[in-house]
Amino acid sequence: MVDFKFNATHFFYSNLFNASYFDLNETEYSEVANDPSIIHFTSHDKPWMPRCYHPKKELYHKYLLTFPQLIFGKI
Repeated sequence: MVDFKFNATHFFYSNLFNASYFDLNETEYSEVANDPSIIHFTSHDKPWMPRCYHPKKELYHKYLLTFPQLIFGKI
């Protein structure tokens, strides 16, 4: 199983789920939610959509501006 830090989905940012749902203690859960290595935007709301209210949406835009070749060109 992949560590949640490398696959933080929208569930970590939903009020419907908590640490016990992921079989994590509160500290582990907080670390994943606050400092994920990879965020997997699995919901219908994507960070490039205006209606997206994901709390980490700005990270997407930060890295898009920093590394546009990852999205728009060849590496």
